[in-house]
Amino acid sequence: MRSDRSSDRHCCQLLLSLQLLQGIDRGAARRIFADPGSLPEDPDQLLEMVARSDVEIPVRPGIEHCSMAWDNVSRLLESLPAKNLEVIPFSSSRFPDRLQEIPDPPAVLFVRGGVEVLNRESVAVIGSRTPDSFGQEMAHDVGCHCAAAGYPVVSGLAAGCDTAAHLGCLAGGEPTVAFLAHGLDHVFPPENRALADQIVAQGGALVSEYLPDQEPDSDQFIERDRLQSGLSHGVIFIQSELQGGAMHTVQFARQQQRPIAVIVAAENDVSGELYAGNRRLIDEGDVLPISRLTDLDRFLLEHQTG
Repeated sequence: MRSDRSSDRHCCQLLLSLQLLQGIDRGAARRIFADPGSLPEDPDQLLEMVARSDVEIPVRPGIEHCSMAWDNVSRLLESLPAKNLEVIPFSSSRFPDRLQEIPDPPAVLFVRGGVEVLNRESVAVIGSRTPDSFGQEMAHDVGCHCAAAGYPVVSGLAAGCDTAAHLGCLAGGEPTVAFLAHGLDHVFPPENRALADQIVAQGGALVSEYLPDQEPDSDQFIERDRLQSGLSHGVIFIQSELQGGAMHTVQFARQQQRPIAVIVAAENDVSGELYAGNRRLIDEGDVLPISRLTDLDRFLLEHQTG
């Protein structure tokens, strides 16, 4: 059942408190939350809820653990307005519909900026952190072209293709969404802080499933990738080597049944390495090759849901 905005804070209090308990990850927190019965109002009731749940937990918490988690979350929620942050539980009517559908949705989303853009029809643009000049220009042009067609771009604020795609979308007059692999107290890479501010100023959003003070971590970058593809109605792959991070996003997109378009490799890629991921995906045959922007128009048109 989707909660209304007035109860979102209560739901966040519970979901975040659960995730601070040892052995309870986001999936377990969602399952415990879904158990029938009234929502806990204090640490004692939280302990009772965990105790009666049939969700397997390696270490059952005591009241001291529940009290500490509950108090820490209460302080966190009180601190968010001063940081211009809000948090949305998966049970909320404001939580993105597309992320409700994926196999492993977040329990909560922390957002700085426009929440409304998260429920618009959007396109993910992904690629290398170290593209060549063709890939850099293509990411910007694709971002701008998607914006001209009325689609916000979803990406990850990373250097290279992500940055170019965000900037292209903003130049095209549409908001853009950046999913971060860390808490919203941080910007990574640090040199993209001005871009992060611009995204928010132009109606877009910075989004994370992690607590605001969470530092960047390599595993979290892979986890984040599922949210980029999950929010989008389609994924556009700009450039990547075979071991590039964008290949993780493609795997998630396939699991989520999101259509994928892939830029045809630049003719000057003599070594074959810079676009090896592109060639592999095109050879596998379940993607749309993009060699010109008219191909991109066809991809966007074919996968409209509105």
